[in-house]
Amino acid sequence: MTKEKLIEIATDAVNESELKIEEIPNIDLYIDQIINLVSVKLNEGSERYKNRSLTKTMINNYSKDNVISPVKGKKYTREQVIQILYIYSLKNTLSIGEIKRLLKGAYSIDGFEADDLTELYKKHHATKDVVEEKSIEILQNDVIDGM
Repeated sequence: MTKEKLIEIATDAVNESELKIEEIPNIDLYIDQIINLVSVKLNEGSERYKNRSLTKTMINNYSKDNVISPVKGKKYTREQVIQILYIYSLKNTLSIGEIKRLLKGAYSIDGFEADDLTELYKKHHATKDVVEEKSIEILQNDVIDGM
């Protein structure tokens, strides 16, 4: 295998495409609109992420388990959409029980509000971006140079 091919494979492996805060509309959304937003974004990433769909069942379970704020009617607020996306992203490394404890702990902090969750979500993405960049950099500089 060539060095270029190895870098191409590694770059594709970390090419996870998730919605950023600025891509989330400032209007309430129906569940199908949320699923469509996520689906379109996943299609921009690596092939291996395209099968990781967000489903109505998942969202309904988040709501039923009180992992997201209670839904009023059939539309989800921007805050609830951010909660859903954060949970969906964290599910790669944490169990739903751990995510639930994490979010309940955050919401129990005096003064913790929706803006704080938005900042957490932004920082989560920033950290993931750095890890992706560093992974490729390490591969290029340390592993491939040693080949």
